[in-house]
Amino acid sequence: MYRPNRIVIDPVSVLADMKEKDFERRLFLFEFLTRMKSWNLLVLLTGEFTIESLKESPLGYLSDAMIHISETITGDKSERHLIVVKMRGRKYVQGRHSYKISSHGMTVFPRLLPELDINRPASTLRVSSGVEGLDRMLTGGLLKDDVILFSGSPGTGKTIFGLHFINEGATKGEPCLIISFEEWPQKIIRNARAFGWDFEEHQKKNLVKFIYFPPALFNADEHAVMIKEFILKNNVKRVFFDGVENLIIALSDAIKRREYVHSLVDHFSSNGITTLLTNELPELFGTIRLTIEDLSGCVDTVILLRQVEVEGQMKKALSILKSRGSDHDKEIREFEITNKGIEVKVAIKGYENVLAGMARKPPAEIFREMFGGNQ
Repeated sequence: MYRPNRIVIDPVSVLADMKEKDFERRLFLFEFLTRMKSWNLLVLLTGEFTIESLKESPLGYLSDAMIHISETITGDKSERHLIVVKMRGRKYVQGRHSYKISSHGMTVFPRLLPELDINRPASTLRVSSGVEGLDRMLTGGLLKDDVILFSGSPGTGKTIFGLHFINEGATKGEPCLIISFEEWPQKIIRNARAFGWDFEEHQKKNLVKFIYFPPALFNADEHAVMIKEFILKNNVKRVFFDGVENLIIALSDAIKRREYVHSLVDHFSSNGITTLLTNELPELFGTIRLTIEDLSGCVDTVILLRQVEVEGQMKKALSILKSRGSDHDKEIREFEITNKGIEVKVAIKGYENVLAGMARKPPAEIFREMFGGNQ
């Protein structure tokens, strides 16, 4: 007599629906599941239920495990999710996880969780940003395993600072990863070549790798699993995440977006990786908002880049707004983008309102220039 090891009933709800009354359906399910438990087999049941109806059904308290799957549609984007509602005798990761169905079957991407090792050491070593003037402003460079945010309006050189950072690491033999939502690998390689950096050679030596995701195709859990596996496999030391503001398009749920960024950068730091993030500000002048949501709270160093109008000319300025665990230059400095990359220059003095983008001399100074002497 054939005795199977596994049984699949798809869907069990159809069997119960043959009973007319609710009491009869519940009694049928109770007797059916009680008998199946005596078979000592692995039994998989499927059915169309909400989480609330499952908890009220005999399936809810007689089953050893319950997994609820659903589909969410946001705009033109569709995502499938999975929640472990119950799992007797075993630990499981709570919350909503993503999964995909392909020609290879079903693939589950567990949600990214923050690291729980509160006793992990914090490094006191310094690494170079690749920009000599910025290293001086940071009293010797970036702290290893820190997270650095460059925030600025379009055209302020955010990506170039990131490419400096990666080129510096790859030149020293450190495996690096570039994550981008905007520019695909060959475009980044081409743009780096304009400053004399051979990223194609770095790529051949497995010192620079790329992960590119168009925002419309982005899935946070899948993206996180891919990054974690990549870091483990390649022993990555530096990560450049270019354009985190694109997560607003890629991940519309603000809570999920915040959890994703915080958990991701925490994972980088816990693995001894120095991370550089860029965030684009829509405002060219006036009042600014530094980051999406609470991103500034999960980074160690924040550097603001601005286009500044000074006496009818456009200049670029940078200011270090914070640097945890380290002293730093408090002055606002001019910088230029040359054919060799970023060159940090002198402090912008004698002007106010510089970070608002419209530098002007103080009224007292204007009065002295116009009339001489003291106001």
